[in-house]
Amino acid sequence: MTSLKPTVSRFAVAVCLSLTIAGAGARAASITHSSVYGPSPYLGSSVYTFPVQSVPQFDLPGQCLTSVCVQATAHGAGFMGFENTQNFFTTVASNFQVQVTVRRPDLSPVMVLQPSQIFMDPLSPYDGTADYAGTSGVTHTGLDVSVGDTVCLTSASDLALFTGAGTVNIPCTALNLSTQTNASSWSIGLQAYVTYSVTYNYMECGVPAEQTAWGNVKSMYR
Repeated sequence: MTSLKPTVSRFAVAVCLSLTIAGAGARAASITHSSVYGPSPYLGSSVYTFPVQSVPQFDLPGQCLTSVCVQATAHGAGFMGFENTQNFFTTVASNFQVQVTVRRPDLSPVMVLQPSQIFMDPLSPYDGTADYAGTSGVTHTGLDVSVGDTVCLTSASDLALFTGAGTVNIPCTALNLSTQTNASSWSIGLQAYVTYSVTYNYMECGVPAEQTAWGNVKSMYR
């Protein structure tokens, strides 16, 4: 009598074959463009716009974008100095912080990054010298704060924006958000720089990403 049930080994081979075909049919791939913004001048109280940079649009014949992933790491580098000129002890609370916004060409934000570092500095009554040092002053040098994120764009309008034979602008802005309380005198210097990349994820046009083809496996042994 001929068995109507496949052996375990035949079934396993069929599953592996089906998964291999599904994966091969999708033919997904990616291209990445990377660059760096900055460093900026020392930032003031207004928004600084980096000189605009562009990346090539996606232009591979027969291939269609599935997503555009923007990865960025924002850095704030610099120093902070504080002096207490009062005749009593105080604690200076400060936050060394920059806000970086990566934008689309229409200036709508793709992501907002805010790396920061907090300090609490107890300072004595004024020691007679305004040098941001000694017992009544403090200086933090060599500061470098950073934070990164990745945002993947999949809407039809975003994919169209990055598709073509030209380039697409990636505007980027920075703002000094550093703060302090209780210092009589202070000096804060902060510069921003940003590393970023744009990754195009794509596949052959007209080839859907197949799910696990369990139906095909079952039909072989009905």
